[in-house]
Amino acid sequence: MLIGGDGLAQGYLGRPDLTAEKFIASPFVDFVEAGERVYRTGDLVRWRSDGRLEFLGRIDNQVKVRGFRIELGEIETSLGNHADVAEAVVVVREDIPGDKQLVGYVVLKAAATATPADLRRHVAASLPGYMVPAAIVICERFPRTPNGKTDRRALPAPDSSASARDDLVAPRDELERRLVATWEDVLGIRPIGVTDNFFDLGVDSLTAARLFARVERDFGAELPLAPVFRAPTVSALAELLRGEDDQTRRWSSLVPMQTQGSARPIFGVHGGAGTILLYQQLSRQLGDDQPFYGLQFAGLYGGEAPDLSIEAMADRYIAELRQVQPGGPYTFLGYCFGALVAQEMALRLMDQGEEIALVATLNGPSMSYINKFGGEIPPDRELPESKAVKLRMAASRGPIAVGLLLAGSAFRRARKPLVRRWRNWRFDRAYRSRKPLPDWLREGQLIQRICLRAQNRYRPRHGSFPVAVFRAPDLYHYDDLGWSEHTDGPVSAFAVPGEGQDVPRSTMRDPYVAFIADRLRELIGETAAVTRSG
Repeated sequence: MLIGGDGLAQGYLGRPDLTAEKFIASPFVDFVEAGERVYRTGDLVRWRSDGRLEFLGRIDNQVKVRGFRIELGEIETSLGNHADVAEAVVVVREDIPGDKQLVGYVVLKAAATATPADLRRHVAASLPGYMVPAAIVICERFPRTPNGKTDRRALPAPDSSASARDDLVAPRDELERRLVATWEDVLGIRPIGVTDNFFDLGVDSLTAARLFARVERDFGAELPLAPVFRAPTVSALAELLRGEDDQTRRWSSLVPMQTQGSARPIFGVHGGAGTILLYQQLSRQLGDDQPFYGLQFAGLYGGEAPDLSIEAMADRYIAELRQVQPGGPYTFLGYCFGALVAQEMALRLMDQGEEIALVATLNGPSMSYINKFGGEIPPDRELPESKAVKLRMAASRGPIAVGLLLAGSAFRRARKPLVRRWRNWRFDRAYRSRKPLPDWLREGQLIQRICLRAQNRYRPRHGSFPVAVFRAPDLYHYDDLGWSEHTDGPVSAFAVPGEGQDVPRSTMRDPYVAFIADRLRELIGETAAVTRSG
């Protein structure tokens, strides 16, 4: 949030460096006079559709832990809301190299009796699992800097008794001990209890693929993703591995992510990597009354041969979703490549006389957009280090450094086509085999190639169904990503907040995914009203 206007101060007294950092030229050049300044408050806010500003926290106190951007102030506020807490501070510690953990420090009120486990449960009730501190240390008082602020660097490291979780359930047999060791090794999170929820640990899709592949290799069992959503803990997974129910282990592209509720189901189609784990937070944000099913790439974790065309994928997914919803109206979501599959599913169901309530696309360009721009996001920033910068840095170190730089560049240029040919040979061999994917391709390499080929060969027909386009802000050429050229139905376009190096994917995470959930609920309510009136 930036503030400006006639009441803006001139700057910080005696601090020209801080003034230059915080008082900047207004970026709103179309609305203000030339030279007008604004103040960078450091507050992160969201402008809601009803015109209100929602305070999300401080951007100068953000951290990144296991791929998630976390606002420490939100956790501190949650801790501070506990009736027994007088002061609260949260920091990121890396006492074990490579193992970043959130640690909370609290000063309790007089006669307070709250324990670290009580405080963790309190935070977990209002924040996602990846924002719950791994340890909470109760202090008599906080160390202070000379100017009276909390000295975060002087906070003590949690000892074994402070970091031990009262709610941690230890493994009860050898199978659970092996599973906990596997989870801790792959996820890089310690300690993990047998009742800890897989999705609350902040796991991304690639890490999940590595974990499933590791469990299959170490335990000699195939793990379709559907049972994992029903059993997202070590104890439940151990029961699944002990069982011999072939029906439970049967592969299915249809994954139930939220089965409760009376509303019509939403079916989320995978992106180019084949996984539907990116829908996990969205399925939760939509609420307990909204059923949500994911459609994952056939053979992602083994068991089935992959489909090689969008048409074949659509046929498979339609056959499977009809087991849950035999008739329309249908609601689809498609992330990136999945938008094209959702489009083909809608077209085929309409040919069968079914009604399509909505096709929502999440950073999913249409074929007309792909044909014009190759599906690429236009560059909005320069590379952090250009070749000229690297050359100048090498020149400052002497002629030997320049020679090594040039020799390395020449070697990479000569090696690149050879590596490309070798990879193409491996991919093409696996592609033509039409067999279940080998372990070394489970993380999306071949899947992305299959999806790209299917995309290049896809020629969609014109349809007539409502489309909602959700896209990362200011990263695409057109607001609707060309979808108005593919349907006669209404097209709604929304710019979803997001940040970081991977802006499109960050839109599917807290707190930005809440924006998508809010708009989807509104759109689904509107389409349901139209269906009832019709």
